[in-house]
Amino acid sequence: MCFYVRIKQFIFGRLAGRSKLSQTRSTAKPDGLANNRARERFYEEFTDYPKIKKSTVMIKNEEIVEDLNDLVRINNDRIQGYEKAIEGNDDAQLSDLFRHYVVQSQKFRSQLAEHIVRIDGTAVTDAASTDITSKVHRAWIDIKTAVTGKDRDTVLSSVEFGENIAVEAYKNTIEKDHIPAYIKEDLTMQLSELNEAYQKMKAMHKAA
Repeated sequence: MCFYVRIKQFIFGRLAGRSKLSQTRSTAKPDGLANNRARERFYEEFTDYPKIKKSTVMIKNEEIVEDLNDLVRINNDRIQGYEKAIEGNDDAQLSDLFRHYVVQSQKFRSQLAEHIVRIDGTAVTDAASTDITSKVHRAWIDIKTAVTGKDRDTVLSSVEFGENIAVEAYKNTIEKDHIPAYIKEDLTMQLSELNEAYQKMKAMHKAA
């Protein structure tokens, strides 16, 4: 074969190789672009994730607020019940004890309200009571009837019942998973004081 023919074949062979390489690169670009578009679509689909997360947090906060407001209502009824018991009570020592519990529940109510405001700024409500708070409310309503008749045994019985339901309500709230640890810490301290009040009322009622 002529030398020049060989050179010609060599040159055309190199050119053909470059052409194939160029074609390979050109065909690879769409794949790369396709992958980029796929990634873009992936991120576009997950741009709603912050919204979903925010929505979940809002629902959780609403549940926390609802539970804390139930405890606020319990303390409201407790305050009113003890104040009513003081009005018709002739025992100065017992009245002093009841006043102590009024101040105690006022403190609890303030702590609960602070937590509610921190969570979402919603004010403490006086909405319809739950089954638990209704039981507590009926207990303190019974105190008003007992005070009218100046029946010490009935007053102590109603107070004991009201304190027992309050203790159970606090325990139930503390056990809920959506209640944050820092709130549970305050609720646990309040529960400890409520339990002391319950045990004291129970002992006084038994001795009456």
